[in-house]
Amino acid sequence: MIAIAPSLRALSGQHVDALLRAARIERFPAEHTIGTEGAKAENLYLVLKGEVCAYLGSSMREVSGMLSRGGVFGGNLLAGEPNLFSYSAERDTLAASWSDEALRRADAEAPGLRKQLSVRLSKDRRIVELADIMQHVPLLRNTSSVLRYRLLQETTLMRFSAGSFLYRDGEPSTTCYIVVSGEVELTRAMASGERETTVVLGRGGMFGDTDLLASAPRSESAEAKLETEVLAIARIDLEALKRADGAFRLAVAARLGSNKPLSKPQDIILLVNGTRYDARAAASLIQASLASIGEKRVVALEVAPEGAGGDAGDDLRLQVPRDPARGMEALDERVRSLGARYVILYSRIEDSLTWLAEPVWDTIIDNRVSSTVYFTEDLKRSFPIETPQLTSVQYVELRPAGSKEEEQTVRSGAIRLRVDQISPEMRFESLTQANRTALHRLARTLTHQSVGIALGGGSAWGFAHVPLVRALVEAGIPIDMLSGTSMGSVVAVGYASRGLEALDDLIVSAPEFAWRLAFSPITRKPLDALCNRLVPHRRLQDLPIPAFPVAVDIQTGRACVFRHGAVLRALKASTAVPVAIVPEIVDGIRYVDGGIMNNVPVSCLVEEGADFIIASNVIPAPARLAREKHKWPITEILSQISPLGRFQDALRSMFLMMRDAGTRQAASAQVTFAPSVRQYNLVEIQAGRKIAESVEPEIPAFIELVKEKYKAFCRNRDY
Repeated sequence: MIAIAPSLRALSGQHVDALLRAARIERFPAEHTIGTEGAKAENLYLVLKGEVCAYLGSSMREVSGMLSRGGVFGGNLLAGEPNLFSYSAERDTLAASWSDEALRRADAEAPGLRKQLSVRLSKDRRIVELADIMQHVPLLRNTSSVLRYRLLQETTLMRFSAGSFLYRDGEPSTTCYIVVSGEVELTRAMASGERETTVVLGRGGMFGDTDLLASAPRSESAEAKLETEVLAIARIDLEALKRADGAFRLAVAARLGSNKPLSKPQDIILLVNGTRYDARAAASLIQASLASIGEKRVVALEVAPEGAGGDAGDDLRLQVPRDPARGMEALDERVRSLGARYVILYSRIEDSLTWLAEPVWDTIIDNRVSSTVYFTEDLKRSFPIETPQLTSVQYVELRPAGSKEEEQTVRSGAIRLRVDQISPEMRFESLTQANRTALHRLARTLTHQSVGIALGGGSAWGFAHVPLVRALVEAGIPIDMLSGTSMGSVVAVGYASRGLEALDDLIVSAPEFAWRLAFSPITRKPLDALCNRLVPHRRLQDLPIPAFPVAVDIQTGRACVFRHGAVLRALKASTAVPVAIVPEIVDGIRYVDGGIMNNVPVSCLVEEGADFIIASNVIPAPARLAREKHKWPITEILSQISPLGRFQDALRSMFLMMRDAGTRQAASAQVTFAPSVRQYNLVEIQAGRKIAESVEPEIPAFIELVKEKYKAFCRNRDY
């Protein structure tokens, strides 16, 4: 029972026995609320069967994640902190639970258990640090940002005391490791019987992977020389990454020293239809969307249970045996014979959802499916079957055109289509521009080439984002989502709402922006009127392109990503520079400028599913942020004692911190734009046009770099 949870893998036998004895088994009916956001965490839970939804909000649910078999939640109990999310059972759910008292009893019986659990369950709070470590591991460096993030979700954070062995030579290879802190010494036996040290690894070192990838026994022993933390990666998760990421397949071949040409991959996309519309029509829609981004070798394959009847000689229809081994063999043979780059599986049988939940599909999904699409008429309905390793479900919500029904749930990355009906005769070209844009985004997500743009804060310097976004569009670089902090959020949301037209208006409005900003320490109303004019959309979830403003909860210091709700409130929260602009209060929480914690919000794009990320960090080097030198001593003294001088010093101090944080965050992107805007002051909002024009000479070389890197990134998918 314990081993099904990645967070609890490889606990000692004593710790596992103590946990089992202390566990309480609970059953929750569908829709039952298990925990509430902000309330005291009362229990630690392990999902045994069913599914639990983690979400924010009440009247409008913002789904953060789905926890199925092996999912652990309630870990804040160990830290004495409140729940970060609300949790509810999506369907009848069976879970093991431990109260604080039960965990204390188990720890008394098996000393060190609580400490081990605290380390393992602290992973979510350290996700940015751990993601940065993984990005710089050579074997993972060129992989998709989102796939690397999902791999991190499946790892186990473990701690070993000095002198303990992680494994010994001759043992089976089931796991590889990345050092988070401490040191690990690798040794191997010599013919003389002595042991030879091959290497000592520190932070970021990866080991155990060569034997694991070669399916060979351990050829060396690994010993912790200091108290050491490691991320453990299981074989099944590395195999899933190999299926999904061409760059990783190339890196593995190089690591193993293989000169054998890699076979061309064939990605299988599983379509699950939860609507009244025809599944074949939905499959054709996906096929057309892939073709629209240049993927021509795409085939839709209808699947049905063995003995279901129909034309057995039809190459585009497969009867799948119910035996898992035979079923996977039959699918492999048919997919190979089709020779397509992408194969879309769909079923039109009655009650197909029940059939897709059978054991044969568990095996196929775990070992063959690279992406999953769920067509639904209500985002509140969660995906009804098992999900593939490392792959999130792509939700496509179908609603009648003109529908005014208010949604109760929003899901990250969901595609919303407004159509009267879906018919096999429907042509992709006949869809509305909004629907085509959404399907382009779906196609790039399924092929792991979606692009996200992270625009940093920087007051007046934020106008430098405008020529960058314009140049990316004109160069044909797709923009599938944007995130932004402070001025970056204004540019991001403006472009997501009205495209380049909004950016033109922003430049023209710079002088007006400046005088309206003068009132902002007292009231936001003048700025609100300008923002409403720039962005006609009233809700974030209605934007044609997803955009995510970032702010900070001033009470907790926690960065908040706005994914739904009022556009104006999100922009006001993200741009509320402390001291200069009135904080925004949303649901009783005081929000200020997101740049304090997350100035170049790359991490939220990774969470939202962006594979290739372009960051823009416009705050210049510290020298430009220094206080100006005064010619006369008296003016220097006056500037130091005047409220305006102290205010400018406060702003400079804050921007120094923002620049440092933004530089670290931007390092996680595939490429970063850092223009030179030193000749302008951070408060020269009225000079917006001049700031934008000043960075234009730097744009062409940067665009060529982006095109080169993105082309190489996409090319790696085909290995």
